[in-house]
Amino acid sequence: RLFLEAFGLTPDQKGFERSHQFLELLQAKISLMNFPGWWGLSVRSLLVLSGTAGTLDRDATDKWFPSPREICDIERTYQGIRLYGFGFFDLTSCCSRAFLQLGREDDAYELSTIAVSPQQKTFKKTTLVSCYSVLGQVAAKRGDLDEAEGHFANALKEAKLSRFPMLELIAA
Repeated sequence: RLFLEAFGLTPDQKGFERSHQFLELLQAKISLMNFPGWWGLSVRSLLVLSGTAGTLDRDATDKWFPSPREICDIERTYQGIRLYGFGFFDLTSCCSRAFLQLGREDDAYELSTIAVSPQQKTFKKTTLVSCYSVLGQVAAKRGDLDEAEGHFANALKEAKLSRFPMLELIAA
């Protein structure tokens, strides 16, 4: 959270205005990507994940996110964020974990299901591991331990394929 606040990205209207001003300046210098389509979602999901969820208005946060399908469509549309992101960042798993933190398990489950589906063509192992883990958490909360075990096994399988030992540790 402190990292975001250092850049003026605070969980209020002024912080979001500053984020859009920053992106307008950045986009004027780098015309390779159209940032605004995913920027607001990424900032909002990071703010929720940074531990500020308890300080945010629940009604406001519910309005921050479009449907899980729309989030997947946005990530698929912006190849730069889908393929490269900011290292390990991606939109679908970040929003999925934000939904989970906000208590919106059905949205987290739907978003993660779409993200790991063959139709989404997700190839980033970090995305797949995170989304399978979210699916496992939601299935466990629902009491379906066999389904949860399958999702966690898929997360571990994808983590091993990544060849990132730390990702395997996170998945475990």
